[in-house]
Amino acid sequence: MGEQPPVAVTPISNKPRFNWAAIDAATAETLRQEAARLRDQTPPQQITRKALERALGQDGWLEKRLHKLPLCVTALAELTESVDDFQCRRIVWAAGELQQQEQPLRLLRLRRMAGLPDQCAPAVESLLRKTESDV
Repeated sequence: MGEQPPVAVTPISNKPRFNWAAIDAATAETLRQEAARLRDQTPPQQITRKALERALGQDGWLEKRLHKLPLCVTALAELTESVDDFQCRRIVWAAGELQQQEQPLRLLRLRRMAGLPDQCAPAVESLLRKTESDV
């Protein structure tokens, strides 16, 4: 009647522990390298979070663990570009390509080569017109 209950055994996890600080630093550096590689591609590709994840070969992995990776969050904020920034980079690329081909920098030709829609943000439109007039 006065038996003692068995002593509770604490379960020991078989899962290895991760050094998230080291993983964070290594992944942030890899993100920077991949962004530089994407920036050098021809024709230019927009540098987005999804494009960087795809370049890492780990779709969705980063998104699920951002709360553990503060250096990666900072790197993504610095490296990703908005649509307007990307369109401006495409205009500069298209102008260089047209000059290399010794073709005139006309507004329609620039817009078509850069893959721009008919209506763009004011900053993009002004760069487009400035690039055309710099001939």
